[in-house]
Amino acid sequence: MVEDDANSKSAESAKLEFEKIREEHPLPADPGEPDPDLLKLLESPPPSNTVKTYTGFDTKALKVLIRSNSEIKKTRSAVDEGLKLLNTELKFLKRILYKNHNRFRNDRGYKSLRILEKSLNKLEE
Repeated sequence: MVEDDANSKSAESAKLEFEKIREEHPLPADPGEPDPDLLKLLESPPPSNTVKTYTGFDTKALKVLIRSNSEIKKTRSAVDEGLKLLNTELKFLKRILYKNHNRFRNDRGYKSLRILEKSLNKLEE
């Protein structure tokens, strides 16, 4: 019963708010005629959404990141060179494992190299 009364009161208040909005912004007489408020919005440029604020981000940490940008670029080039070398080594390892598969398929060392190859393939992806 109490919930029904609360629902009816909220429905009535919603109707009153809707009627109030309709009084403030009446519909145009001709449905084909555009709303003047919408026309005003179309004439003005769109709002700028390029500025984003992050309230939970520490500004000191951001400044450190910006200053260390060149160091990150240097490190990235070194990492890229290392990955190229690793890719070459992986191709070499694949060839050796392929050629020696029939001779050493039951050997523990061979199986360890296969596991290493799988790990390097995952790293490469």
